Amino acid sequence: MLYLIYGEDSYRARKNVREITANLVFRDPGAEIHRLTPENSNEEKIADLIAGQNLFGRKSAAVFDGLLEVHADFLTKRAKEMHESKNVYIILENKPDSKLVKKISKFAQKTLKLDKLSADKTKAWIINEAKVRELALSEQEIGFLSSDFESNLWTISQVLELKSLGGEIDVRKFLYNPFGLTDLFTLKKRREAYKYFYADLASGVSAEEMFWKLWWQIKTLLAVSAEKQKGLNNFQIKSSTGLHPFVIQKSLSALSRFSKEELVKIWDELFALWRDSREGSADLESGLERLILELA
Repeated sequence: MLYLIYGEDSYRARKNVREITANLVFRDPGAEIHRLTPENSNEEKIADLIAGQNLFGRKSAAVFDGLLEVHADFLTKRAKEMHESKNVYIILENKPDSKLVKKISKFAQKTLKLDKLSADKTKAWIINEAKVRELALSEQEIGFLSSDFESNLWTISQVLELKSLGGEIDVRKFLYNPFGLTDLFTLKKRREAYKYFYADLASGVSAEEMFWKLWWQIKTLLAVSAEKQKGLNNFQIKSSTGLHPFVIQKSLSALSRFSKEELVKIWDELFALWRDSREGSADLESGLERLILELA
C-alpha cells in the first residue's frame, strides 16, 4: 500500500503519517516502522524495505521522508511494487515536482496535498481543535492564536495542549523545555509525550538530544532504584549518587509507576537503538517514537 503525502503544512502532513503508523502498530503490535531520510538512505536500503517481507508475517511501514529529490527515478520505478505490497509505504515531501506527483499518485492508494491554511481556515482549524480537546476559547484567544501564529499549526497545537493541561495562553510558555519529554515519559502520559516529541522535532530539537535526555532519565531512575532497594533514605541516596534532592524526589515519584523489569527493558532498548542507529540499521527518530508508543 502506497501513500503520497505532500505540502507546506508539515504539521498536518506529519500528523497523517503518525496516524497511519500508529494505526498499523495498534493493529499489529509487532509491526516494524522504518524512516529513511536523505541523511540515512541509499537505493540499497530503499530496495531492501520495498522487497523485504517479515519472516513471521508481520506488516511493516516505511516512511520515505524527503527522498524524492535524491531518489526520484528509483522511487517512481518502484511505485507499482509498493502499491501492490501488503506493507505500508509513505512518501512524505514538502514541495515535490508536479510531474513526480502525477507519476506517483497513479499508484498511490491515497494522495494528500496539505498546503498552509489561509487565515480563515486557520481560525476554523483552531475552533475545531478546541472542540475536539473540549476546550473553551474566548474570541480574543482565538484571534490571538490565528493572528500571532498565522498558519504555524505546530505552535498553535502546543498552545492548545498547554491550555488543556490547565495552563494559560502565554507565548513565553511555548519555549522548548529540554526535560518536558522526559517528565511526560516518566509520568507515562503517552499521548502527551508523543505530541511533545513531534512538536520538539518541528521546532528544531534533534532526536539525538531527546535520546540523551531519556537515556539520562532512565539511568537516574535505575540508580535511585538500586539505592532504595538497599534501604537507604533520601539523604543517603544523595551522598551515594551525588544527585540533587529534587532529582531524587522526582525519581522516587516516577519509580512508583515503573517496575524494575520495565526500566531494565527500556534501558536495553535505548542501548540497542543507539547501537543500531550508529550502524545505520535503525532510525533514532522512529525508535524513540516506538518507545513512547509502547508506554503502558
